[in-house]
Amino acid sequence: MKQFLLFLLISSNLFAQDANTDQEITSLRDALENSVGGDRLEQLKKLTKLTEASTIYDHDSIARETINYATSIDSMRFATEQIQGLINYKNNIAGTPEEGIEVFKEFIPLTKGYDNKKWLAKVYLELADSYYFSGKRDSSFIYYDKSLEYSAIAKDDFVQGLAKLYVGGAYGQRGDFSKGSKSLQEASRIFIKLKDTSNLISAKNSLAILYSQNGFFEEAAKERNEGMLLSEKIKNYGKLASFSYNIAIDNKKQGLEKKRIKHLKDALTYSKKSEFETFYKIPFTSALAIAYSENDSILKAEEVLKQLEIDPNNTSDRNRIYYVDAIKEIAKAKGNLKDALSFGKESLQINTDRKSYEGIQYGSYFLSEVYEALGNNNEALRHYKTYTKIKDSITGVQKTRSLAYYQTLYETEKRDNTINAQRTNLTLLEQKNKTRNQLFLFAGTLIALGIFVFILYKNYRQKLQRRLAVEQLRTKISADLHDDVGSLLTGLSMQTELLARQVPQELRFKLERVSKVSKDAMLKMRDAVWAMDARKDNWQSLKDRMNEFASETLPLKDISYTIDVDNIELSKSMQGAVRQNLYLIFKEAIANVLKHSNASKVTITLKRNKSNYSLYISDNGKTNQNLSKAGQGLTNMTLRATQLLGNLQYKNDDGFHIIVNVPSA
Repeated sequence: MKQFLLFLLISSNLFAQDANTDQEITSLRDALENSVGGDRLEQLKKLTKLTEASTIYDHDSIARETINYATSIDSMRFATEQIQGLINYKNNIAGTPEEGIEVFKEFIPLTKGYDNKKWLAKVYLELADSYYFSGKRDSSFIYYDKSLEYSAIAKDDFVQGLAKLYVGGAYGQRGDFSKGSKSLQEASRIFIKLKDTSNLISAKNSLAILYSQNGFFEEAAKERNEGMLLSEKIKNYGKLASFSYNIAIDNKKQGLEKKRIKHLKDALTYSKKSEFETFYKIPFTSALAIAYSENDSILKAEEVLKQLEIDPNNTSDRNRIYYVDAIKEIAKAKGNLKDALSFGKESLQINTDRKSYEGIQYGSYFLSEVYEALGNNNEALRHYKTYTKIKDSITGVQKTRSLAYYQTLYETEKRDNTINAQRTNLTLLEQKNKTRNQLFLFAGTLIALGIFVFILYKNYRQKLQRRLAVEQLRTKISADLHDDVGSLLTGLSMQTELLARQVPQELRFKLERVSKVSKDAMLKMRDAVWAMDARKDNWQSLKDRMNEFASETLPLKDISYTIDVDNIELSKSMQGAVRQNLYLIFKEAIANVLKHSNASKVTITLKRNKSNYSLYISDNGKTNQNLSKAGQGLTNMTLRATQLLGNLQYKNDDGFHIIVNVPSA
C-alpha cells in the first residue's frame, strides 16, 4: 500500500491525448519511410512524444528505434533523453518497473562518454524509481543519491527537488523518519522557490504521511490542509483523492471509523474526476472493502470487492497486495480462519519482499490475531513480538525527538535566517576594522618582499607559459580527434549498416562486423580524447569518469558500488599521466571483478594522505579473484603504478582488495 502512496506523488499528467493522435501517428510513420539524418530524428522525436502516454500504441519499439538511431548518429543528448523517457514509461504507464531496469542496462552503455549531468540526473532518478517499485529498495537509494549528486553539479533545482521528494518518501517507508523529514522539507523549499505548486502539494502530502506515521496528527493535518487548499485552487483532483485517502488512514489510527469510510468514499469520488482513476481505483476500493469488513458490514465489503474481481489484472502482479489485504480481512471477519491465515501469510511475504516496514508491522499483527483464534499460541506470540519490535523501533524516543527537531527547524527557518544575516553583518563589520589595522602593520613587510616576489613571479610565468602551450596543443589534438576521426567512424558505421540491409545474406555478416568494429573504435577513441584533453586534468574529471564506467558495467551483473573521496579537493588539478594511469588501473580492477568475482558490492575510495594519494578498490566476493587468471591484469596494474613512482598492493582476504599509492608531488 505504501509503495502506491509514493507512486501517487510522482505521477504526472500521463493520459492527456490529442483527439487526432491516431491520424498524427499514421502521418509520422509515413514520413519516416523517406526521412534520414536530422529530419528522421525529429520525426522519431514527435512519434515517441505522441505514443508515450498509453500502452495502446507500440511505444516500446518506437522508443527503442529512436534510441538506436540517435546513438548511431552520435546524438547522445537525445539518446539519453529517450532512455529516461522509456524507463519512465515502464515505471508509470506500462507498470513494469523491472523492465525499466533492463532498459537502463541495455542502452546506457551506448552513451558511453556522454557527460551531461543534467540528463544523467534524470535517468538515474527514473532508474531509482524502477528499483523502488520493483521492491529493491536498497538499490533505489544508490541511484537516488546519484541523481542528487548530478543535479547538484548541473545546478538543476527542479530535478534536485524531485529527487529529494522521492527519496524523502522512500526514507519514510524504510522507517528512517529523520532523513525523510529533512529531505521532504528541503524539497518543499525548492518548489516554493520555483513556484511549482503541483510538486509543493506532493511534498506536503508526503510530510503529512510521515508525521502521521509517528502520531503527530496535528502537524500532519496542518500540512494536509495547506496542500488541499492549494489542490482545490488549481483543481487537482488527483491530489485531493490522495489527501482524502491518507486522512482515512489517520482516521483508522485514531479510531474514527465513520470518518474513515466517508473519506475513502471522498477519495474514490475525487479519483473519478482525475486523470488517474485507473491507478487509484484498485487501492482505494480495496481500502473501502477493508473498512467495511472491520465495521461489521461484510455484505458491503464483499460487494465492493466484486468490483475488483471483474478484471483479473486487478488481483495480480503489482495490484495483488491490495486485493490480498482486502480478502484476508473479509475472511477473518467471516470467521474463515483458514483462508485468513493463507492470505495473511501471502500479504506478509509481499511486504517483506518490498521491505515495507509498516506492511510487515500490520501483517504480523494480523497473523498474531489469526493464530490466537486458531489456538496456536506459539505462532501468535512470535508474530506479536515482530509487531511490537517494529512498533517500538518506530516510536523510539530518539527517532521521535529527531523528527520533532526537523519539524521545529522547518517552522523557524525564516527567523533563523534573519538572525544569522544580522550576525553575519556584525561579524563582517568587526572583521573590516581588524583587517584595516593589520594592513598598516604589514605594509612595510610587504614592500620589502615585493622585489623578491617579482623575481619568483617572472620565473613562474615563464614556466606557466610553456605548460599552457603544451596544454593548448593537447586540447587541440583531442578536439581534432573527436571532430575528424569521430565523424569518420560514425559515417563508416552508418554506411555499413545501410549497405548491410541491401546486400545478400552471405555478405551481411561481414558488413555488420565492420559496423560493430567501428562502434568499438568510437568508444576507444572517446577514452583517448578524454586522456588527451588537458581541460580534464583534475580530480573531479577522474571521479566522474570512474563513476561513469562503474555505472555502465557493475549494475549489469547486479553489483552495487560506492565511490568516496577523502581529503581531496575535486577541483584541484593533477598531472595528465597520473589521471590516465589511475583510470586505467581502475578499469582493469573493475574488469577483474566482473570476470573473476562473485561480489555483490564494490567500494572505491580516492584518498589523500600526508605524502601520497591512494586509490582503494575492494569487493565482498567470497570466492573471488582467481589470481592465475587475473595475474596479467595485476601485472599491468603494478607496472602502471611503478611508472607513476608509486606501488600497488593487494590481498585476497574476506573479499579482494587493491591499494594503489602514488606520490602527491
